[in-house]
Amino acid sequence: MSKTKWWIVISVVVLVYGLTNTLKNDDQTLNSDSNPVHTTSYDNKESAEHDIQSDPVEAINKNNEQSQKNENPENQKINNSSNNEDEISQPRLNGRGRSDDGREEPQYVGLNGYAAASSSDVSRASEFQEKFPSDQWEISKYKQVGDNKFDDSGKTTKHKTEVTVIKQFLTHKGFGTYEGALLVQEISTKNEYYINVYNFVTYPYWEDNIEGAVKEGPLLAVYNGKGTKPADRQGTWVDLPKGSKVIANSIESVGTNKGKVRAEVYKEWDQGFGGVDIYFDINSLDIYY
Repeated sequence: MSKTKWWIVISVVVLVYGLTNTLKNDDQTLNSDSNPVHTTSYDNKESAEHDIQSDPVEAINKNNEQSQKNENPENQKINNSSNNEDEISQPRLNGRGRSDDGREEPQYVGLNGYAAASSSDVSRASEFQEKFPSDQWEISKYKQVGDNKFDDSGKTTKHKTEVTVIKQFLTHKGFGTYEGALLVQEISTKNEYYINVYNFVTYPYWEDNIEGAVKEGPLLAVYNGKGTKPADRQGTWVDLPKGSKVIANSIESVGTNKGKVRAEVYKEWDQGFGGVDIYFDINSLDIYY
């Protein structure tokens, strides 16, 4: 073979070898740039899970998912706490037929409360009495005499009797007040009877401080001698023995004695025995009934 032919053969071989290596390198480059495919085999499920958890990216994703799952329960705890605070801060429902919202009828059915004396159940200054009215106070039970009419039954129940309201028969009287009767069940005896709505209170007001208590109903108190001296209607001081019993019934809202507790004190009159309104410093009376 001539020298020229040998040169041609060698050139072709070199060219083919170079082209082959180039194609091989390009193929490796393409494979390295694409997403790797996991081809690891596992003996069991636990081994596979362990391998996935060891992947930093998988671990981060899993932590994020757990954080999102935990977020709602935490929010729920906060919301529950907020709801509890709202319940605690809610004011007591009004008793004695007074509206809680504008002029809307109060809803007592299903509510536990107390049968309690009203001011009209306790003797007043205009009624001459020979002795101080003491406990136990009694309130009237009512009987139904018409579709929405009730009358005194002649029977009574004790002041402070705990009851549950079963039915209510109320009529709008004016502004935010209602009159009528409630069918109640005594919690201790399960006896049922009607009472005047004016004789129903929603909490034991006699356990409150005297300033708040007298806004809910009458109570018996004793003069302890503290604070400023008691005064009469004109604001003149009155000498009253320490330990004197009184019927406290309201807070004076106007005039010389504004802010003082108005109470009925029994003392001798020229015409006999009876009650006289005297005004007391709120610190000078202790509730005992």
